[in-house]
Amino acid sequence: MANNDRLKTTAEALMDIGLFTSNVSQIVAITRSEGGVNTGEETARVVLLGIGMLLQVVLMIIFIYQGVMAGKINVILPAGALPPPPPKRGLDFAVNVLVLLVCLLNVTIHILEHEA
Repeated sequence: MANNDRLKTTAEALMDIGLFTSNVSQIVAITRSEGGVNTGEETARVVLLGIGMLLQVVLMIIFIYQGVMAGKINVILPAGALPPPPPKRGLDFAVNVLVLLVCLLNVTIHILEHEA
């Protein structure tokens, strides 16, 4: 089960990195176009992409923090030692909200991209 969770986490991290690089390439494409960022829709897309990328960086930091904390719990304990308490899952709600915001931002960006 732990190996399956590790593979799932690795796949999620790769998806996050793929989405991040896709957003970077969209910003580069917009800013290097002939007229640059000269319309309101292009400005909105660049701002939304920037916000989405910021949220993705925050999510990556949270995931790294959770991974480090989970690694500290899975240590071999000496005989007779009490195991540490389970990790607090307070960040889970924040992670779910941030993931939802990133998804909604990317849907909005996609809609703006195809309206033009």
